[in-house]
Parts: sequence; C-alpha cells; structure tokens
Amino acid sequence: MAFENTQMFDVESSNLRRIGYDEDAAVLYVTFYNKKTGAEDTYWYAGVAPEVWAALWEAPSKGQFMWQNIRGVYEYGRL
Repeated sequence: MAFENTQMFDVESSNLRRIGYDEDAAVLYVTFYNKKTGAEDTYWYAGVAPEVWAALWEAPSKGQFMWQNIRGVYEYGRL
C-alpha cells in the first residue's frame, strides 16, 4: 500500500474528514474524525473496486455510504 502517494480529498461529513483511493492497489483510505476527542485516524480498506470508490465519492452522505457499503465488508486496518 502506498498511502504516502495517495491524494486525499477533504469531504463534508460529520465523521469523515478525508478520503483517497489507490486505484493500482484497489485500496481506499479514510480519515475519520472523532467529535468527542477531536482525534483523527486513518484506515485502509483493501480490495475496494473503482466503482465502489466512485459511489462513495458521489454519495450525498459519505458517512452513511461508508457504514452501509464498506465497513465490515472489506479487510481493513489502521495506519
């Protein structure tokens, strides 16, 4: 995974700060924001198809899309 080379995009969401996608590796990166602590943590999700990335990008509620279509579906880890 090449997180360092992945462009991250700020998004409007109550719990997501930034999202990015490495198409060559099919890895989605998501930076979450914890409202209570102000902490930000970035996670990777492996095997995410370009169509899923595009759907997340276009979703009116990125957080809702994340919980319904990505979290718990793909292997993930914290950076």
